[in-house]
Amino acid sequence: MASTSQTESASASSDNILMDPSLYEAAMKGIAHVLRQNRRQLDVKVSPENNTVLHIAAQFGNLECVKYILRMNPMIFDRLNSKGETPIYIAAREGEYDIVKVLIEHAKEQEQHGNVGAAKKMQMLTNNDKETALHEAMRNSFAYKLVELLTQEVPELSCVANNADETPLYLAAEGGNYLFVSLILEKCTEPAYGGPLGRTALHAAVVHDSEECTKRLLNWKQDLLKKADENGWRPLHYAARYGTVSMVRLLLNEDKSVAYLTANEDGRTTALHIATARGHVDIMEVLISRCPGCWEVNNSRGQNILHIAVQSKKEKAIKFILETLPLRSLINEKDTDGNTALHLLVASNCYVPKLVRNSKSHRNAFNKKNHTPMDIASCNNIKLTNRDFFKDLIKVGAAEGRRDITICNEDHEIAANANEDDRIVRKDIRKTADTHLIVAALLATVTFAAGFTVPGGYDGNTGPDQGMAILTRKVAFKIFAISDTIAMILSTCAVFIHFIAADYEDKCLLKLHYKRARDFITFAMGAAVLAFITGMFSVLSLSPGLAIAECAVGCLFFTYSYISFRNIF
Repeated sequence: MASTSQTESASASSDNILMDPSLYEAAMKGIAHVLRQNRRQLDVKVSPENNTVLHIAAQFGNLECVKYILRMNPMIFDRLNSKGETPIYIAAREGEYDIVKVLIEHAKEQEQHGNVGAAKKMQMLTNNDKETALHEAMRNSFAYKLVELLTQEVPELSCVANNADETPLYLAAEGGNYLFVSLILEKCTEPAYGGPLGRTALHAAVVHDSEECTKRLLNWKQDLLKKADENGWRPLHYAARYGTVSMVRLLLNEDKSVAYLTANEDGRTTALHIATARGHVDIMEVLISRCPGCWEVNNSRGQNILHIAVQSKKEKAIKFILETLPLRSLINEKDTDGNTALHLLVASNCYVPKLVRNSKSHRNAFNKKNHTPMDIASCNNIKLTNRDFFKDLIKVGAAEGRRDITICNEDHEIAANANEDDRIVRKDIRKTADTHLIVAALLATVTFAAGFTVPGGYDGNTGPDQGMAILTRKVAFKIFAISDTIAMILSTCAVFIHFIAADYEDKCLLKLHYKRARDFITFAMGAAVLAFITGMFSVLSLSPGLAIAECAVGCLFFTYSYISFRNIF
């Protein structure tokens, strides 16, 4: 149907005349006499994009102008512009309900004059992107009446997918628009639910964390829960990927069996594998508690969740697995290359003492290359880059296998990528740490100096109080002294941490120490600001108004800090 109209439009466009500015303005503003003067050429005078006066009037929401144009030229209602858009399409894009309704009523009137099916044909017309007016209406979250009108008139619109494979239901779910989703499911008998990359509307609702849309779609068609996209991912895979715990619970409440389903097009990955690789411990906990056996499923490389956690360097996930599932079979299970979790831990150079020291671990197991974890550690230069890791391996009895005399040549390639990644990460961490060190040093210097140049000065008179701070007895001064001391000690501790961490090569330890130093600096800043506020208050106490104003301004720091940390955490 669309191709027929487009052909007719193409033949008509050969006689088109470029619209002059006065007519364009008349269509925009509804200037009747200008339209009347051009009434015989309304269907051939177009804008550079082949928009007729009806397109323009619809775009600018000029209802009376639309009615006037349709009366003067009844056959212009389904003309296409250069993008294949009809006036109803443009009106839907702008959310103009009244204009869309007028156009539909006009098309129905044309049916009485021999134009059979004109109303339905007009609404089913697609633009160059194969989109209907309903697609555009779906993108206007405020256009409920418009969507209701279109779905009532032609329910089949819900089955049309555009060039991007987006159906109206998919767009509604992706936008998290519960009203639109419900409307389509109520008005349309069997709407299409597909989307790009083989996804369904349920995939879209889950990805965009819309629980209302998810519940509505599951009530309509529960088997969407098991529909896989091109990657083999089901909605639960995406819930695990994006860390939405409430969504994972919702999907499991519908059907726990989906936790055991694998993405065959993506290495037989389960939702638990994805949550583990992302370090979403809260989701791992939900999946394992609701579906106890899901941890037994391995991916296509024969890796269990502990392998995946180690390979992804997710320390919290590793610790959670060892605390929740301290099973010898899980810890010592080998993947398709014969590697245990300890082999991978050493190869990735990520030090997790809880795994290294685990009594159930086979520290001298051989992989398919006849290498033990210590063999890999020796060629990975862990002795130099992560001394604590190497010492722990020796302490727990890890030894070289001595089966393969060419091990360093072969394993160097295994460790090379991990070492290069670690080197880049360490460089980034130290770059950030340099800034922290400057701040810590400045704080230490300033607070140290403030401790000996106290507010109010010292008592220079001869007597027992000679050399003592004049304002010692004031509460504000006492708070100043304590706050300044705290700021100086914390900032000095931060400087010390940076000093001792300079020799660390293990990125995990670097992160741990620099995070601690950052926390010290943060609290030192707060203490320094408090010291400034109380120090100023102690010397301005005779001017209460000024002292209170100074305190109020100083407290803005704490207000801003609270807002910033609330947004981060």
